[in-house]
Amino acid sequence: RVIFHNNFRQKDPKLGEWVHWIVVNIPAHNGALFTSNSPIKSKIPLAADLFTKSAAAAAQTTLVSYVGAAPPKGSGLHRYCFVLYRYKGTRDFGSFVHIGMTGSGRSKFKCQEFAHKYNLGHAPVAVACFEAEYDDHVPLVYASLKH
Repeated sequence: RVIFHNNFRQKDPKLGEWVHWIVVNIPAHNGALFTSNSPIKSKIPLAADLFTKSAAAAAQTTLVSYVGAAPPKGSGLHRYCFVLYRYKGTRDFGSFVHIGMTGSGRSKFKCQEFAHKYNLGHAPVAVACFEAEYDDHVPLVYASLKH
């Protein structure tokens, strides 16, 4: 799982993709996250159940600590995307430098290069996006980051 944003509406997107969260090697739930014969309503609980049951594993395989959406004041809408890759087995991410609760190392991230480097597959199996802009919560996010 990767969440990143890119300030796609800005004329000069200085930060490019800014990575908010990476969790890797999440075990599949009962062999499959989604099944082709499941109605759409049953897919969302399965995904939530997967994350809950794999919380211990996720905590051990977090490469980038989660930082919520926090667009700078006056910068307009920013797009945020959750990107999910599925691969068999586990991957060794030993060469990746963990990013904790800091802003350092998050800007100019390249999701496609990351996926290629760690052999995550040709394309993600799911992507969910949302847009956000500055609000009163943003200063709290900034305050949570170590400088």
